[in-house]
Amino acid sequence: MAKLFARLEADIADQTDSATTIELTRAIRIAQTNAQQDLARVKEWFRLTQPLSIPPLSLETLVDIGVQSVKNVHRDFDPIISMDAPDLPAIEGGLSLFSDMFFIIFENIQRHCGISEKPRITIKVIDRTDRLQMLIRNQIQPRIHNEQAEERVNRIRQVIDSGGYQSGISSEGGTG
Repeated sequence: MAKLFARLEADIADQTDSATTIELTRAIRIAQTNAQQDLARVKEWFRLTQPLSIPPLSLETLVDIGVQSVKNVHRDFDPIISMDAPDLPAIEGGLSLFSDMFFIIFENIQRHCGISEKPRITIKVIDRTDRLQMLIRNQIQPRIHNEQAEERVNRIRQVIDSGGYQSGISSEGGTG
């Protein structure tokens, strides 16, 4: 904006005699000062009085956010979810803790269960005081459950049990 006002003054000076434009130049400088003050006031409208924080969220809300995130990518994903969970307080920082995890879980269900309409998912949560234990099960198409799939799941379980999954954390959708 300052450059625009300077260009305006220069253009006027090039076109006219400076003695005849003293009042116009003065008016332009006053307008420039007022405009800068007004912009500073507008800038303050957008300044947060306190840092923006994400409110604590319930586990049910975090699950729903995970489902909705997968729906953004796979519009036909519409699972039927039943949850067995104790009353838990809202989880501080839960969005960053759970969003990637639930997205990966629900996207894997969508990709691999073989059921295109309303796959059933059950989530059982156990409060272990210092941690939550979750068991997530989903319905699969009978043809999906075969010996090769069992072997693949068993290999994945072995990798998880041995801690070997940690080398692949950055590769799973870029988030782990």
